[in-house]
Amino acid sequence: MKNKIIFRTIIPCVFLYGFFRIYSYISTNIFYPIGFDDLFLLIIFSIILEFIWAILEEFQNMTERFLKTNLVTKIIFIIAMIGIFYLYKITGRI
Repeated sequence: MKNKIIFRTIIPCVFLYGFFRIYSYISTNIFYPIGFDDLFLLIIFSIILEFIWAILEEFQNMTERFLKTNLVTKIIFIIAMIGIFYLYKITGRI
């Protein structure tokens, strides 16, 4: 569990923060010292990344539950999705 948090949240968060620091230096040619605001930014990044991972895991669980259902349910779902796609296409949203 501890390795999962490190690889899923902390390492991408540090890379994302580093990318933003390098990008701000390149665009402004000023290197700002690291302060308390940066810690707050790291916490916000980690919360957002953890939220994204939770959504992805829930989609994976939903797909797994969907694939375990019977064939009739899958066919009805596919027909409904085609209908919704067609309605969106008619209204010009796609």
